[in-house]
Amino acid sequence: KLTVKGSDGAIRHLSLPDSIGKMLFLRGETSPFTLKIAPVIDSVLPNMPAAQAGMQKGDKIKSVNGEPIYYYSDLIPAMNLVPQGSPLLIDIERNGTDLQLKVMPTEGRKIGVMAGQVDNKIQITHKDYGLGEAFAHGIGYGYNVLRDYVAQFKFVFTKKGASEVGGFGSIGKLFPEKWNWLAFWHITAFLSIALAFMNILPIPALDGGHVVFLLYEMVTGKAPSQKVLEYAQMVGFVLLVSLLLYANGSDLYRAIFK
Repeated sequence: KLTVKGSDGAIRHLSLPDSIGKMLFLRGETSPFTLKIAPVIDSVLPNMPAAQAGMQKGDKIKSVNGEPIYYYSDLIPAMNLVPQGSPLLIDIERNGTDLQLKVMPTEGRKIGVMAGQVDNKIQITHKDYGLGEAFAHGIGYGYNVLRDYVAQFKFVFTKKGASEVGGFGSIGKLFPEKWNWLAFWHITAFLSIALAFMNILPIPALDGGHVVFLLYEMVTGKAPSQKVLEYAQMVGFVLLVSLLLYANGSDLYRAIFK
């Protein structure tokens, strides 16, 4: 669901088909509705592949291995189309001249560039909120994040989603390479919301499993037998440990073979 403000000032609520959401997920777009950044390099990290290939600040990326780049957010999906271990042929524009650079990304598919120029067609406004308004908007934002997370949870049970499940290594990669307080608290809050949702799933050994047994006791008027509770706890524990091993094993597999 998308809320937009038209040129006439009217607020409209649009619903995107599930097919579009699935397409964005498969493409690797985790935050599709954000400010579109022009593919103009703002900084090149030293001793990284882009710097070693000769990329400079002000270069405009036009394509990666023939895949056109319209916005900076197109860069990672285009890089993911290139097999691991193969070089990237990046077409750039520098001072009106077209050049092609051969860049060999790191194992984590990093090349060491950043962009920061927002498309000049986008109008940016800034609004300050008081303490009470900030709490209200924060609660609303948290609700929307939880709602979207729950709606996207079904992708975990798809082939693509299962292949993207990760453990501690994947969590660490969510945080930016350079320290940023806003990003740190934003991701920390997201992880807290995700864990809260996972904890209420009706899986034995989690709080959601205990709630199920309490509801059963409320309806039937008698508690489940101790044996049932023990076996349920064992099954839940095995499921959680299996998920933990699978997630971190996936991280290890990707680190070694990809």
